[in-house]
Amino acid sequence: MRSTTLANVEYQRGDTSGDGTVSIVDALCIAQYLAKSRQLDTMNAVNAASPRHDGASGDKITITDALYIAQYKALLRDDCFNLQGDKAGGGSPPAGQLDSDTIVEIGSAFLPPNGSTQIPISVRDIADPDGLGAYDFKVALDPTIIRVDGVQAGQDPFSDPAAYTIDNTNGVVLLNDFYSADQGPTTDITVAYLAVTAIGNPWDATDLDITITTLSDALGDDMPAVDIDGFVCITQ
Repeated sequence: MRSTTLANVEYQRGDTSGDGTVSIVDALCIAQYLAKSRQLDTMNAVNAASPRHDGASGDKITITDALYIAQYKALLRDDCFNLQGDKAGGGSPPAGQLDSDTIVEIGSAFLPPNGSTQIPISVRDIADPDGLGAYDFKVALDPTIIRVDGVQAGQDPFSDPAAYTIDNTNGVVLLNDFYSADQGPTTDITVAYLAVTAIGNPWDATDLDITITTLSDALGDDMPAVDIDGFVCITQ
């Protein structure tokens, strides 16, 4: 029987780009990977891209990993990516102890043929006391009825998505962002706008189906949330 020994390969947690250091560039690499605008070419990069340990179920790469790296660079996490300072050892209440689920909502619009508008994507009713830390959303729509022209800045501190991709062939938009502070906003906030143009016929309509891939608070804990879809209807 032939046996094979696999060589040990070292990688640095958080060094997604593989340049030997952990920087905000690594957080952006994760954001771009999640938005499908970048590939992680090696297993080292995949391993390094998950500084947050997700438990016995195995690690997976989420926008919370980018949040951890950003907080590490802001000196809010130590070399093992544990929180330090006032919130060390802290954590959000279990989901059942929060007053209600947070709401992620995309707006709606009526547009004339060839008309354009910006449709807000908002996070509201934030019950988590640590506030919003990171999000990763997917929006699906009918690309024969509207065209997505861009993803525009929302409100501070989520004033510019870290990464996004627009696929007008299949009608899919991916967008994400993170905030490096250990206290996020707890009031209603618009995190981004979709710039769209009506390209269909009068009385055509499309749902704007928003899916929450990840929503986490400023400590990196998952936030229970529900999504509310929108629509665009073309008028005469």
